[in-house]
Amino acid sequence: MRTIAVLGLSAACALAQITPAPPAGAVLHHVQGKVFVDDIDRSGVSPGDSPAVLAPGSVIRTSLGLAEVLLAPGMILRSGENTAVKLVQTTPAVHLQLVEGAVTIEIAQAAPLVVDYQDAKVEIRRPGIYRLGGDPPEALVYEGEAEVTKAGVRKKVKRGGAASLASPSEARKFDASKSDSLMRWSSRRAQSMGLANIAAARYYSDNGLPWSMGGWVFNRYFGMYTYLPVGSGYRSPWGFYYCSPSSVYAINRAPGGNSGSGFSASGPRYGYDSNNGYNTVSQRTYDTYTPPPSTASSAPAATAAPSEPSTRSGEGAAGRGGEGGGRSQ
Repeated sequence: MRTIAVLGLSAACALAQITPAPPAGAVLHHVQGKVFVDDIDRSGVSPGDSPAVLAPGSVIRTSLGLAEVLLAPGMILRSGENTAVKLVQTTPAVHLQLVEGAVTIEIAQAAPLVVDYQDAKVEIRRPGIYRLGGDPPEALVYEGEAEVTKAGVRKKVKRGGAASLASPSEARKFDASKSDSLMRWSSRRAQSMGLANIAAARYYSDNGLPWSMGGWVFNRYFGMYTYLPVGSGYRSPWGFYYCSPSSVYAINRAPGGNSGSGFSASGPRYGYDSNNGYNTVSQRTYDTYTPPPSTASSAPAATAAPSEPSTRSGEGAAGRGGEGGGRSQ
């Protein structure tokens, strides 16, 4: 069955067509449910459509919906239900205003990011995963480091820490293994993007195409953009590996190694995932999931890459914790 699936994927990829890359700047990449941009209904938008480029000043608002926005290469905003986010600027650094609700932010490529919430400011300068907003509003750091400032009070927040956006001095530790619907949806989107990355990285590697700057590549078969890094690749704390063309075959093998579940106190744990056929950290961040035992002893067959993807690289700048958010999708 696995062989048939691989052959089917190969045939579908062979028929894929090149799709133009989106223009520079923030782009509405994926939505579920009711989503509006500047009061225009964008429900049902997909990457294959004419890209919904977000100009400075644009407001992305969800009701019973979820939205994913590509802010800069390797920087992804995911909005929960009943959330409004204003795009202040994308260059020289990304600057957002969280009007209401809750968002997660994934950063794979180091780039400065500033998020305002009322009269508080959150500054993020390191790759990682962050959750902002909620009830009460907080800045939670699942991986990385952030600084929260309000009324002259500054609080640095590291992995596993949370700071109140109403009073930054009120900081606490939180259980990063607990989750909610927004975090689970963000994790599923990261998994889809990670799978799309493998085919794109193999295509560039197999065809000897140059790739010297991390950026977005459109995978026509998956119908979505994925992040293609450089060097040794990027291990996402969500549990998925973004391969580079130079590392994709070294990563997609079945070595020995440890496995784990969730974000632990010492950081994410890595291991070979026999279901997906490549190295990952844990596949879920919520309590009820038990990862399958690692029994693979040899590398899976390489999946054929799609026809040449288009690129969008390097332009521009780049509840309680896990206990709030929208409904499961």
